[in-house]
Amino acid sequence: MRDASLRITLIMTVMLKKLLIIFTFLIYVVNSSFGQQKLIRQLQNTQSDTARLRLFQQLGDLYQNRRHGKNFPDLDTASSYYLKALALSDRVSDTSKYSKYELLMRLGEIAISRNDVTKGTTYFKQSADHYHQKGIPEFEAKVWERLGTKLNYPTDADLHVPQYYLKAINIYQKLHNIDKVIRLYFAIAINHYYKKNTAGSEKLCLEVISKYKDTKYRNLELLYHQLALINRYNGNLNKALAYSLNGIKRMESTKDSTYAHVMFGEVAQVYQAIGDQNESIYYYKKTIAIRERLNMPQQFIFRTAGFVVQMLVSQNKAAEGLSYIQSLEKKHTPDSDYEAGMIAQAKAYCYDALGKTSMAEKNYLIMMYGLGRDSTDLGAIAHLDIAKFYADHKKFTQAAKYLEKLVPIDAFMSRDKEGLLAKVDSFNNQYVSAIDHFQRYKVINDSIFNIAKTKQIQQLQVEYETENKDKDIKLLKSNNLIQQGKVQQANYVRNVTLAGILLLALFLAFLYKGYRFKQRKNESLNQLITEKDGLLVEKDKLLVEKQWLLKEIHHRVKNNLAIVMGLLNRQSAYIDNEVALAAIKNSQNRMRSIALIHQKLYQSECLDLIQMPEYIEELIGHLKDSFDLGSRIIFEKTIDPIALDVSQAVPIGLIINEAVTNAIKYAFPNNVEGVIYISLIQTGTKQNELRIKDCGPGFNRGINPTKFNSLGMNLMKGLSKQINGRFALEEDNGITIKIVFETEEFVATASSSSKPG
Repeated sequence: MRDASLRITLIMTVMLKKLLIIFTFLIYVVNSSFGQQKLIRQLQNTQSDTARLRLFQQLGDLYQNRRHGKNFPDLDTASSYYLKALALSDRVSDTSKYSKYELLMRLGEIAISRNDVTKGTTYFKQSADHYHQKGIPEFEAKVWERLGTKLNYPTDADLHVPQYYLKAINIYQKLHNIDKVIRLYFAIAINHYYKKNTAGSEKLCLEVISKYKDTKYRNLELLYHQLALINRYNGNLNKALAYSLNGIKRMESTKDSTYAHVMFGEVAQVYQAIGDQNESIYYYKKTIAIRERLNMPQQFIFRTAGFVVQMLVSQNKAAEGLSYIQSLEKKHTPDSDYEAGMIAQAKAYCYDALGKTSMAEKNYLIMMYGLGRDSTDLGAIAHLDIAKFYADHKKFTQAAKYLEKLVPIDAFMSRDKEGLLAKVDSFNNQYVSAIDHFQRYKVINDSIFNIAKTKQIQQLQVEYETENKDKDIKLLKSNNLIQQGKVQQANYVRNVTLAGILLLALFLAFLYKGYRFKQRKNESLNQLITEKDGLLVEKDKLLVEKQWLLKEIHHRVKNNLAIVMGLLNRQSAYIDNEVALAAIKNSQNRMRSIALIHQKLYQSECLDLIQMPEYIEELIGHLKDSFDLGSRIIFEKTIDPIALDVSQAVPIGLIINEAVTNAIKYAFPNNVEGVIYISLIQTGTKQNELRIKDCGPGFNRGINPTKFNSLGMNLMKGLSKQINGRFALEEDNGITIKIVFETEEFVATASSSSKPG
């Protein structure tokens, strides 16, 4: 029942993915159709041979590039347009990319795509012969290079590829284009590798590196990459790492990052094979970042991301790996079964590690649907992965089915296949066959280990011999010194003995004298310590007295200010002049702001710092009571936990008092409701900003805020200068007063408030 449900779920998932792919393809076809119709309309509306030739070629390119795989109907249509362009080419003198010989090469590419290599090669040779006769060697070289590249495929690689590349190489050498020469030697090395001539590929790479390693020509890193790949597949991991790192060094020395994603990808795979997961993940992620930046085909990004997930799973970070691949899938939606298979493969690794076996199996089957028919290493890896999964979960019948189709691509895969076959045969009670497979597993595994071990021994041997040579040189020098020392030793011993006796006598005399001096000095120090302890006790008493004295002073100052405020209050009872009453009230408020500071000081343990959040809260409360505001005006306060010295706290309090008083009187007269914003924030290591803003009507039209002059304004400016602050007055939907000033230090207090009051 469970298997049937799983199959139904799998079929539905695959169908949904296919529908998405078909939808994407239809959009592509529609867009291509629009491009095609546009070119056809242009063709119908022009009689110029030059324009018609170019349009025919563009239509041919559209059909040739639009095809998927070997889509012969599209190739036929492309070929017909190219032939029409070719018929016009003799009447048009065009040596650009629309020339007759460019068309011949396009026809040659179509013929090769149809597996008619002879016909395709003939087209290319016609172009090459033309450029040779005209004495245009650079174009001739490009023809041979293009022909070799078209024929150089992993499957059924053409035997003549090297000779075409060599023709191009000979021309590029004469043109001193060594960058191209190296690039084409790399292409030949790949061709050898495709034809299973690994030794020939390795030999060619080593020869080219030996020839050009001391130059500054580009592309040599590709040959290091090929050597790293060959040795990694053969299990020579030390060599593979050395070649890949040397390739990266070469790339960095030439400052050419064209193939950076290839180089980083290879060194990541080597580190993965070695077992260094952190380095492997680092280089895989660098590879993905570059490929995303270059907007490369998604399949390359997905494949590398799968390796990242493998490394995370091996570090017991399967959940992180699953999140990573799911995020990547959202960013790059797969547009083929092939790409969907890669994503499913990575998810399967994670689900299996997380113990979600059914989800893992579902994704492994999706993987096989997309990758199972692939003839490259991806198909082989997919077969091995699903076989391992079934073997790990004791489903050996299913494992055997996939192992039967597995064609190993390297020594590691051959080893793993033999190990799994041994488990399958053991489960089926075929013990002789199981032992045979296990012995093969051991032979391959020991071979991989011994290769690495031999390399390590060789390195140790070189280091050992170098160290021995250094020791021999040091030993010879040491022998010479010993011989010279023996000549002087006898006299030296005698002289040292006599001098030693004399020095010993002098030393004993000085030792006794020092002992007596130290004894007297210790007595003197003990006396000083006793006196110092007495002074410290006296100092502590004086400090306590000073604290009480300062508190008493602040208390009396506060009381005196209260008396003055009381006198002013009594005086106001006998005055009926509104201006005078307002002046007295302002003076009372100013004194109250100062009195609050002295009250805070004598109530606090710290006698020189004012905690500004508490102080401003009480000051605003007093002003609200003084003007009987009730809830008519709301105060929005943002006060950082700052403590200021008295010399700065007093001016700040007076400025706040003055600014708030002005806002109440002029911004919100006649019981108008409003909001006043007060903020004191730390803007830097030693810098504060005080800001008081109202939402009133601002100044009357025609009044310049910067030249406004009043007692309150002059008082705020003067107080700002007193604390070395910068005073600013702004008008924007009300009046804003801003003072920026510096302090020597900030002292944390209670958390800042940011609430209406």
